[in-house]
Amino acid sequence: MNFVSAPIRKAMKASLAGIQVDPVEIAYRQDEKYWVMMPLKNEISVYFSVNYTNTTDISLARVMMLEW
Repeated sequence: MNFVSAPIRKAMKASLAGIQVDPVEIAYRQDEKYWVMMPLKNEISVYFSVNYTNTTDISLARVMMLEW
């Protein structure tokens, strides 16, 4: 929990202080990673790359993405 959330917390603290931080890429599993980016000083974006191997999970993820 601390390892995964540390870059996000760092970006949030920087945003509150009005400091711009560089984008960070974190590989937390073999085929999965996430990115923390600050396009603006007061804006934080977190992107996740998830690899589903179960066909049911793939189908559910596809339906959820189509709904958004």
